[in-house]
Amino acid sequence: MDGQPASNITRYLLRNFRFPAAVVVCFCASLFAIHRYRRVFSQPRMQVQGALWESTREDEVNRLPPEMARLVPDGYAVQGMYQGDLDHNGRDDYAMVASHQNEDSLSGASDRPVPRALLLIVSRPDGSFAVAARSDRAVYCTRCGGIMGDPLEEISVDSGRFTIQQYGGAAWRWSRTTEFSYDQDRQDWLLAFDSTEHFAIAQPDDATRHSARPVGTEAVRFKDFDVYQTTGI
Repeated sequence: MDGQPASNITRYLLRNFRFPAAVVVCFCASLFAIHRYRRVFSQPRMQVQGALWESTREDEVNRLPPEMARLVPDGYAVQGMYQGDLDHNGRDDYAMVASHQNEDSLSGASDRPVPRALLLIVSRPDGSFAVAARSDRAVYCTRCGGIMGDPLEEISVDSGRFTIQQYGGAAWRWSRTTEFSYDQDRQDWLLAFDSTEHFAIAQPDDATRHSARPVGTEAVRFKDFDVYQTTGI
């Protein structure tokens, strides 16, 4: 008899909470199905301003708009697209990061880093796109981040400026922030700021910092900048 009230309570809970639990399960299953449907059937599109658009080497040509796909250098695969106003004219442009398609084999054949291309793609008044500038030494190679993997974290683009943020290392970490600004008179992008930081992973607050800000008429042009040579890691 002592166990009867407990048994009644158990049956009551199972009977009254079975339906709400089923509703919750169905709701979660519906969300998962919608998510899968959107991933499989939704049309690929360029992302919002400042975001990274990623592709694999197999589907990059299919996902890129034709007018953008033709700008990919021969023998290269797109790793990311960053959107924003590069030349301060009110139209959206793109910073394209591309790596060599034979990067793995080239890396294995030499200890030297295999450079990646960073292309500045501007929009024309007629709606077409053109490569305004290219650098093969503005971003580190995909293996230059050490155990942290690809060191490229983000390229933010806005109001005639773009900033490259990179990070890597192991027990000792490093980060680098490089900014270029558009010079209307020269119609070119010039180095505005370059900063590096080193710190032990166990002591992140005890960092060694180095920064450089070009002055006068000797500012470095984007296509001449070498991330491996100037205040490098």
